[in-house]
Amino acid sequence: MIGISFNPDGTTSFFAELEKSSAGQSEYIEKVREEKRAARKEQEKKSGNRPQSGGRFDFTI
Repeated sequence: MIGISFNPDGTTSFFAELEKSSAGQSEYIEKVREEKRAARKEQEKKSGNRPQSGGRFDFTI
């Protein structure tokens, strides 16, 4: 919902109801996170639960 308010002192205010779009965006972000977690778990299964080499803390000898 978008609205305009004309105040008694002659100023104008614009406002928007963002709750619904924020909730939808939060749901989308959570869905993407879950998909990434699932992909990471699948990758770990394929690699034998070892982290990918070349990572920041990879000290494999």
